Amino acid sequence: MIKLLEKNEEDLSKLLNKNIDFDGKKEEVRLFFQTLHFTLDRSYPNSMKPITYFMTCISAGNMRTALEMFNHFLSSGNTKMAEIISKVTKGEYYHIHEYQFLKSVILSDHKYYSQEKSNIMNIFDFNTELYASHFIHLRILNYAYINKDNQTSKGRGFIQINKLITEAGELFIPTEAIQESLKILLIHNLIIADTQSKTQFENATHFKITSTGTYYLTQLVKQFIYLDLIQFDTPVADVNLVKRLRAQIDEEYMDRRIDRCYAFIEYLCEAEKIEFEEHPEYKNSELTSRLFMPDIISIYLQETAIILDKVRRKRANMSKN
Repeated sequence: MIKLLEKNEEDLSKLLNKNIDFDGKKEEVRLFFQTLHFTLDRSYPNSMKPITYFMTCISAGNMRTALEMFNHFLSSGNTKMAEIISKVTKGEYYHIHEYQFLKSVILSDHKYYSQEKSNIMNIFDFNTELYASHFIHLRILNYAYINKDNQTSKGRGFIQINKLITEAGELFIPTEAIQESLKILLIHNLIIADTQSKTQFENATHFKITSTGTYYLTQLVKQFIYLDLIQFDTPVADVNLVKRLRAQIDEEYMDRRIDRCYAFIEYLCEAEKIEFEEHPEYKNSELTSRLFMPDIISIYLQETAIILDKVRRKRANMSKN
């Protein structure tokens, strides 16, 4: 794209077989794509920048999915395109941060997150009629992750579905809840079935975690922007928290958004704590023994401390000017 933009409009029109007119803004477009190139390009031969790593993991090698995410970023009303172009045309350095890209991809053209309208799954969602736990998806992913190197008749990392269902049954987790979770994880490409089907789980006997599922489990679930967006589409049993989230849904100040999101995380912490108090048998099972929230809240506090520091320095610079 950058090489194409170095051509004049007449040559571009001939090349693309259509009339090209940038209305005097071709340099702005070129600078914008240079910024994108810097943001996405590898820093070192064997490493990826955060946004490139996100797209690679979520797309799991599917170029069409990766291009759709890239298109969402370019066309989303949540992308601050005017701000980016304004700064780069003034010769200012601009780096597109991971949270900016993720927000545009997760929301696309929508103001609020909805799992039904997004390509990104809400890992804390659950079917209230089957099994009231925010952690069923994470537990299945973690179960698959810790067994990813096991050798089976289906290949490395595959887990027998009946074995999972049996272990869940011993913990009084309904079979229907496990089956539904597996189907949802399959549709969002967090797991893959031995049948290689992307949508059907009926004939499958085994499954394993994908790079997408690993990214959700080890990275995405701990990120502020993800937690900040999915909280409004998550079943919450605390009426007071629901009222607070609804009242602050359009909050723009970063420090208040962080406080709001922290209240949601505290709710999840309490929910996980209560589950273990009501089901002490969870501690002795490979499927349920892991506590997720301590690690999530620790990473969250580290990330948001950095964000708040940047906000304070930005406000200090603005007050000086």
